[in-house]
Parts: sequence; C-alpha cells; structure tokens
Amino acid sequence: MKKICTALLCAALFLGLGLTALAEGAGAYHLQDAGVTVTIPDGLSVVTRDTPADDPAFAALGGTRVTVVQTLIAANAYLYAFAADNAYGIQVIVQPGPDSSPSLSESQFTTRRSVSAYGRTVSIVLYSYNGPVTQAMEDTLKAVADSVKFDAPAASHLKLYVLIGGSVILAAVAAVIALTLIQSRKIGREEGEQEKAEKKKTKNWWDE
Repeated sequence: MKKICTALLCAALFLGLGLTALAEGAGAYHLQDAGVTVTIPDGLSVVTRDTPADDPAFAALGGTRVTVVQTLIAANAYLYAFAADNAYGIQVIVQPGPDSSPSLSESQFTTRRSVSAYGRTVSIVLYSYNGPVTQAMEDTLKAVADSVKFDAPAASHLKLYVLIGGSVILAAVAAVIALTLIQSRKIGREEGEQEKAEKKKTKNWWDE
C-alpha cells in the first residue's frame, strides 16, 4: 500500500515538471530553453522532456514518456530528479521575473530555494514523501540551488540585429537619394530640351 501511495504521489508531482535538457558531464544539465544549467547530485534519477522513452526512470515513477511529456508541457518546470527509493524528489522551475509561485501548503514535507538573475528566477522545490524533510534532503536541495548557472544574454545577437537594422535603414536612405537624383536629372533634361525648343521656335519665326 505504501508503494502504491508513493507511486501516486510521484505521478501527481509530474504536474510540476519541465522542458529541454542536455547532459553536460557528471550530473550537469543545461536547460537550454530556460537558459539555465543545474547540477544534480549522484544517486538521483532525472527526467526531462528529452529523456528517451526506454529510460527506466519512467517505469520507476509509474508513468510513460507520453504522459510525462504531456505534463511537462502543461507545467512551468524544467527538470525532476528523484531518489531511488522514491523517498523524495526535486523539481526545477524557471520563470521570468521574481518568484511568483504560490506558497507551499505542506511546509513540513516540502521546502524551496530560489535564485534570480538576468530577469529570471529558478525555484528548486523538494518534496518528501515518507515524512518531514530531513537535514540530508535540505543539504541536497542547497547543493542544487548553489549549482544554478544562468546563460548570459546573447549580446552578440543584439549587436547583429542592430547592424542589420542599420544596414536596412542606410539602404533605404541611399535608394531615396538615388531616386531623387534621377528624378532631378530627368526634370533638368526635360527643361533643357524645352528651352532649346523655345529658342529654335523663336529663331525660326525671326528668320521668317
């Protein structure tokens, strides 16, 4: 009965999972879509949207890749890690601006740490399934929070966009100037031809 309850709790916890993750060495995951890297301690299993369908983590949580991905899309988190005995799990949430997550109702069995930078907030939430949060769990949560690294804004891309925009504006100005010059020359030619025609007409009349 205890195992069934634990499995149900894990399945329910999927409502707070997340998006793209790329492994970066031992325990390091780059959450590319969120622009954040976190390191998960050894001994914890990890599921993300990119986890292969044959990964045993899905069976351990009592779900399938399809159901997990569906809940990942519906949630506002990017990674879920859990202990082998399902005693606890850690959820990584990334959101713009300050932490606006609702307060946790079961504070005895949950704990949270948040880190903010570059206009984003990473909230790491730990859920204890077999009892109150222990000091060892707190230490694990702190280690994950301390490992958070934010991707710096892509300043080079901004410069590129500025250069492209400036080039487009310069090209437009050059085109306007060229059209103005062409029009002026055309008007000048027409006026010159008209003047010559008038002189010729006057001369012919005088000669007559």
